[in-house]
Amino acid sequence: MRKLLIGIIAVLIVAVGGVIIYSLVSDKEVTESEYVQEVQGTAQNNQAAENEEEGTENTDQPSDDANGSESSKVYTPTFMYFISNSDENFDETNEIINELKKEYDGKVNFDIVNIDENPEAKDNFPVEGQTPALIMLNTSNDISAFNFKCDDKETLKNAIEAAMK
Repeated sequence: MRKLLIGIIAVLIVAVGGVIIYSLVSDKEVTESEYVQEVQGTAQNNQAAENEEEGTENTDQPSDDANGSESSKVYTPTFMYFISNSDENFDETNEIINELKKEYDGKVNFDIVNIDENPEAKDNFPVEGQTPALIMLNTSNDISAFNFKCDDKETLKNAIEAAMK
């Protein structure tokens, strides 16, 4: 499970970096919806390639159960949150995260990354200057929320609730 999460994070790193670089060098204006679609598509393609290397099936694809109906694997939602010691409300944000962790313990995976304490994160996730930043993965392992400069508890809680549906 940890390898899968690391793989997903690596895929998101590459996807986010690529989209940001593309949008910076391109004259085309990219909407948030197009950005999320690009990140999801890259994540799915990279996951399929990773599964092929490991000789496993792509669990993102629906399969037929005994009754012939279509079903897909259900994932535990993942709350990926990037913070920096220089964030304006750093202490308050940490309190909010701890409250959410307690409230959703066992229901949501929390992956909190302090980009100042983890220098590799700065290289892999181009969120410096945009923290706190949220990437929320839902039960289908798709990005259901992507917010920069987000430290509002209600917004974070709503993202979790939406991902759990």
